[in-house]
Amino acid sequence: EKLPSIKDQGSYGICWAMSAITLLEINMMKNGYAEDDYSDLHLAYYAYHTAVDELGGLEGDERNLQGGMSFATSGGNYDMAVSTLKNWKGAAEEELVPLTDDVIKRLEEEGLAEEYAFDDAAYMKSFYAIDMMAVEDVKRAIVDYGAVAITYYMDGAFWSKTDCYNPDNAAYYCPHDFGTNHGVVIVGWDDNYAASNFSTTPPRNGAWIVRNSWGSDYGNAGYFYLSYADVTIGETGYAAEAVPASRYDHNYQYDGGVYSDYIYDFRNYSEVKAANVFTAKGNPTGAERITAVSFETYDVNCQYIVAVYKGLSDGTNPESGELVSWQEGTTSYVGSYTVELPQSIYVDEGSTFSVVVTLVNTNDGIAAIAVERD
Repeated sequence: EKLPSIKDQGSYGICWAMSAITLLEINMMKNGYAEDDYSDLHLAYYAYHTAVDELGGLEGDERNLQGGMSFATSGGNYDMAVSTLKNWKGAAEEELVPLTDDVIKRLEEEGLAEEYAFDDAAYMKSFYAIDMMAVEDVKRAIVDYGAVAITYYMDGAFWSKTDCYNPDNAAYYCPHDFGTNHGVVIVGWDDNYAASNFSTTPPRNGAWIVRNSWGSDYGNAGYFYLSYADVTIGETGYAAEAVPASRYDHNYQYDGGVYSDYIYDFRNYSEVKAANVFTAKGNPTGAERITAVSFETYDVNCQYIVAVYKGLSDGTNPESGELVSWQEGTTSYVGSYTVELPQSIYVDEGSTFSVVVTLVNTNDGIAAIAVERD
């Protein structure tokens, strides 16, 4: 299967942004769209900088670097990438904010205008968190979505603690738990990849086929084998679904925080209900069409109900209006879901409408829904 061209992060600490953007690029190609190059630097910049969307939902939220720090060298993580992409700050075309030394220097000195934050070519529609110990789930996510982003400890690139990497076979295995320091993307696997191919022999055969961000001279044209048994692989991998930015016009949201917490109903742990109330203001000349609803959950195999009400009679009661849409489903992974409504809902400019999401955990667990925080 064709994959996007290999990228090179150079000396900058943006592997986390590059891996997240690569998920979108690969998923778009998997869904039949032409290869496109999205800007990793755009995502890294706006993950650290405030931008208010045109509907004003992110008003009052702030993302700022401490004095003297650089967004390009401060590093990051997938939580930052996901929260930024959920806000529709990315994915932009590479040519808008290209990854060059001159551009980084200019951004550090002059910044980038807020108007560019939402100049997107694609949106992250949904993202899913996958338990890396569940190998078959990881494989299924690669088949379904094209790739899985992970973290692990990369040794032997700019420093060396152990002999983990075998350059002759582009094979990597680290038996020591050093934590994680690098983000990459799994694009395939080989269950029969011999343990003897690694410098230090792992306890079993098998390896992930991994795409790095150090240019095509690294490994095998930019790819390498990562042993299933590598103990530094992070607990969670991420998959993503993407859509062209032309799919949706507006994003009604209040979620400008960087990280997520979860809320639940202590009176009934197995069920939780949460809602947002919005004022329609995306189409000054008439009605706006609501086509999809997003929510984030901590639960796997959890039943969800997405309901939309309009014409609210009580602004403090999101269920005080007319029920105009009802959609049910079941979660397959922990993560953020964008649920397409069975039919479009039209809301008049200036009117209020609400989205009510109910989660029911039928596995004797806690039903929890995500809320964003700083």
